[in-house]
Amino acid sequence: MKPPGTFAPIIKPDKIVDNDPHDFHIKSKDKLREMIELDPECNGSSLTMFLQLVFNKKFTRTTEPDEEPAPNEEFIIKMVDDYNRKVKEYKPGIIEKRIITTVEDFFVALYRVDSAYTERIGGTISYMITQHISKCKSIDGDYIEILKDTHEWWKESDFRERTFGWIDWGFRFIIKKYQTKKFYKKSINHMLLFINLNQKNWKYYIIYDPENWYPFGRGMECNLVNGCEY
Repeated sequence: MKPPGTFAPIIKPDKIVDNDPHDFHIKSKDKLREMIELDPECNGSSLTMFLQLVFNKKFTRTTEPDEEPAPNEEFIIKMVDDYNRKVKEYKPGIIEKRIITTVEDFFVALYRVDSAYTERIGGTISYMITQHISKCKSIDGDYIEILKDTHEWWKESDFRERTFGWIDWGFRFIIKKYQTKKFYKKSINHMLLFINLNQKNWKYYIIYDPENWYPFGRGMECNLVNGCEY
């Protein structure tokens, strides 16, 4: 079986290029970086740029017979599907209604096919399960301190400079909106409740340990050999 994940193609003049990995790893991520740069205060002023992402929806599910699912892939997909059953009740805004499906698909795809994010998302969920999740029992609860603590834990754990600012923006955006917009608070609480109620189905993998996060190991070796920045 081949492991989940794709890589941006190396373009050679005599080869037919598969544009799907390039669109996902390069074009779509570049657009997200542009969105973040345009909104340094995490106000959500550039969220409609999610609609400009171009990626093949095949990345959101394991469909090939020889492809191995990502760790806890089923858990992540069920969490998103469960949220979709209730999202209308949380009264999303005009912009959120337009982008929510794309955001969900990109989140699942990012977890599935980019190992650096598989590790970090999985590690964050694992940290919350061991430290906080049993406290999350109500859709109307206030769990802002849990979010803040998890953000601080991630900042102390992640040494990948290249993506630090982008992930940090995501945390700051969630924390800010959680405190100011009911839709975001309900949405985050829904995810926390799902994780709490289904934590027995979450399997811990060694890749979730921050000491094994990319670029440690394979990434560190590449840096030393090639002088690259990852």
